[in-house]
Amino acid sequence: MPANNFHHERTVSRKFYEMLKAHYPRASINDLALALYEMFTTWRDKDGNAVVDYETLAKIYGKEKQAKSKNFKVKPVLEHFIQVVEPVTKFDYNHNQALARRIKIYWPEEVKQALEAELLQSYHWSGRVFYDGTLFTSKLQLASLDRKRLIALKTLANAPNPLTRKYMQYFNKLPNILFIDMLHNFDDALKLAKKLPNKQENLRVLAQIFDSPKPFLKAVNNSSRSYPIGDNLVTVKNEIRHVLTRNWVEADLKNCQLAIAAANWKVKPIQEFLNTGGDYWQYIADWVDVELTPSNKKMLKQATYAITYGAENRGRYKNKIREALWYLGEERYQRFMSSPMVKALYRAAKKQLKKIEKAGGARDCLGNWLPLDKVEVKEDWKDPKKSLLAQINQSYEAMLLYPALELAIKHQDDDNGFFLPLYQYDGFSLVAKKLEQTTYWMKQVKQAIDDNAKRWEINTYLEFSKKTKKRN
Repeated sequence: MPANNFHHERTVSRKFYEMLKAHYPRASINDLALALYEMFTTWRDKDGNAVVDYETLAKIYGKEKQAKSKNFKVKPVLEHFIQVVEPVTKFDYNHNQALARRIKIYWPEEVKQALEAELLQSYHWSGRVFYDGTLFTSKLQLASLDRKRLIALKTLANAPNPLTRKYMQYFNKLPNILFIDMLHNFDDALKLAKKLPNKQENLRVLAQIFDSPKPFLKAVNNSSRSYPIGDNLVTVKNEIRHVLTRNWVEADLKNCQLAIAAANWKVKPIQEFLNTGGDYWQYIADWVDVELTPSNKKMLKQATYAITYGAENRGRYKNKIREALWYLGEERYQRFMSSPMVKALYRAAKKQLKKIEKAGGARDCLGNWLPLDKVEVKEDWKDPKKSLLAQINQSYEAMLLYPALELAIKHQDDDNGFFLPLYQYDGFSLVAKKLEQTTYWMKQVKQAIDDNAKRWEINTYLEFSKKTKKRN
């Protein structure tokens, strides 16, 4: 096991590492690791500056024990870094992230050019090393993946219910080779990433996937979902993921959150519409008189789900519904709010929030009582009632998909079985062990989930994506 596990989570090309080391001869291995963190981390503020939190900074410098007891002193470490790496460096507090700091390093032109080449994988032929200069080996990569799996599984205690724990256990224990094999498509994904907007952002995420191809899920407070750790296949742009996972098929529940809310809150206009097989997103796009392009659909989704989780339609500022539809214009925002379905959903959500407040909590789909006074208030969910509303609907989301997980677990050891390698909250990816069995398992999984939705009387169904099913 390496002396500092953090240094063995990411890699760079040998040529780039040696260039950086030669450029900053006074820098320690830990100083170089912080420099590389700033260059390649995907955690950035709205201005593109890298963000590093207290615990990560302690890990970089091998001071985890001191950090746990709050004895790790940040200021002398950062002052030393500025002395031996770049004097024109800023470390500002990010007040929105508590103990996190924003990093701005003004790299000299030679380093900037080398960094650009590194992001484009131009030095890939020179071999790879970890952040401490150790030669990359598949054995060390597997050891790093196993450490991440154990870290993820330690969060099981935070899972709010047995259903969330089952999802976490399945996805975190999937075989590493399933994701390492996916890297055969990496060069094609890299070519695409170079052509898309936000090129550097995409390239940083791709570099992270290259080092750690398998996503790991953690449990968080106040959510029935399990969330990925860091940027990975779940968070990378869809176009890039489709290239990487071209032998996988993707599926999601049609109008999932909307259908759950409509069923549980008895929102009749939406229930009746979905029961006829109507497409809500096409309906609402037609209502506000816009084309259903991917960008317009994203805005309409944000506005609809803002309402679903209790957003207020008051005032011009701090109005999440208006904010979501800002680029469509004031007239279309007003048309959106005039829709009979939207008005019914808005009234139903307000009624649910009042019920939760009056009862002091609510029950999830498993019948577990979720007390309002135990909800942890966060930046995203300042109102505990809204947080609870989301958690309840998320539990139904997991329950609807659960038959797919049951089938996958039942057949995971079969030669003709299948895996669900990727979890996307209201959907997943599917890959058959034998590609010729793909259609068979798609039908089996769809039937199981659609039957489950009918049992719960929720008007949703599983829909497989129309991405090209290329077979190598």
